Amino acid sequence: MSSPASLDPDTYATVISKLSTSDVLACAQVCTRLRELCVASLQSSHAVEERGTGITGGALRWLALRRLRGVTRIELVDCGELTKASITSAAAGCDSLASLSALRVGPGSWALGHIERLLAVAPPSLASVRLDVLLEMKKDLHEGSHLLAALARPSLRVEKLTLVSDNVSRAAAPSDASGAE
Repeated sequence: MSSPASLDPDTYATVISKLSTSDVLACAQVCTRLRELCVASLQSSHAVEERGTGITGGALRWLALRRLRGVTRIELVDCGELTKASITSAAAGCDSLASLSALRVGPGSWALGHIERLLAVAPPSLASVRLDVLLEMKKDLHEGSHLLAALARPSLRVEKLTLVSDNVSRAAAPSDASGAE
């Protein structure tokens, strides 16, 4: 079996680029040569990428604010352990964050309150946000809706929209309209 030092660095870079950030950090513990390649990959990407991992809010904040200073992109997909609040907190601390993608994270989709808190603390550098959004017909589909106003922002892109019917009460049908023609 080949040692890490005997393989082409470009091959390693390609493999490392396919891993989540937490997996890259785990690989860095294998040997000194892999650590060098992993650190170089993390420093060049300026990104936190987690797909289908069990990353927690505390680990996300540590990665974004301590381990990988200068993060410009956070991409989170299928991370069930995260909360909207932990993502908002991590984004708020990243002064140079330009892109945030948080899809299928934590319980449920992003609702108005989550989006408003995120946009209120987001750094001015944040130019692109991709979210899966919960839209409630009765509460959010009306003129002057705060959610519709937030969704109109050019930097906010909805990846998936969940539309919820809020058990809207229907007007009683006239008694003579029982189907007789």
